[in-house]
Amino acid sequence: MEEMNINKELPILIIPNTVLLHKTNTTLRTDKKTGQELYNRAAKDDFYGIALAPKVNNEDLESHFYNVGTLIKIIKVQEMRNHYQLRVKL
Repeated sequence: MEEMNINKELPILIIPNTVLLHKTNTTLRTDKKTGQELYNRAAKDDFYGIALAPKVNNEDLESHFYNVGTLIKIIKVQEMRNHYQLRVKL
């Protein structure tokens, strides 16, 4: 991937029940509010973000997410009637 400025926190996209394969492009679907917020934040950081999966059936908030996420680059955003579709590169 291209060199990027990582002095700031990257936006995080929570992706339950999704498998991401290394060096592929995929489309992720988000609700309108989340999609717009993620896009606005990622646009400030060269369109990079972190995709993070939650653990299943875990009620402890501190350990609700896995410790490792996936670096994504948003390459296309499409606004739909009730959601956003984000085309991302892994």
